[in-house]
Amino acid sequence: MAKVTIDENTLTVALSLADKILAAHGSLTIPLEHVVGASVEDQNAWTHMWHKVIGTSAPPFLMAGTFWLDGGLAFVEYHDGKKCLVIKTVHETYKEIVLQPDAGQDPHSLADEINKKVAA
Repeated sequence: MAKVTIDENTLTVALSLADKILAAHGSLTIPLEHVVGASVEDQNAWTHMWHKVIGTSAPPFLMAGTFWLDGGLAFVEYHDGKKCLVIKTVHETYKEIVLQPDAGQDPHSLADEINKKVAA
């Protein structure tokens, strides 16, 4: 799972060592000016088909890495697909970032905080 932090100008997604290996990717740092918004979704709500570019694809147990979805790339890091934080971006490699936050981090609170920051 990922630890999400938000400061004045950036959103950071810090991955554990195990998740870095499974995703074949390091942590992400995104300028808030490139974040369009955030929501919370379950994998069952997603209607697009994901095509793995690099990483681990073992649904419904684990999805981690870079995936192709209609119109662009997505960074995905979730274990059971429940209550995933979905972050939409522009001018970034990934048009979507889909992840399950660390235990103790409420995805709804994170989505609200992100949406307030990008609306300001």
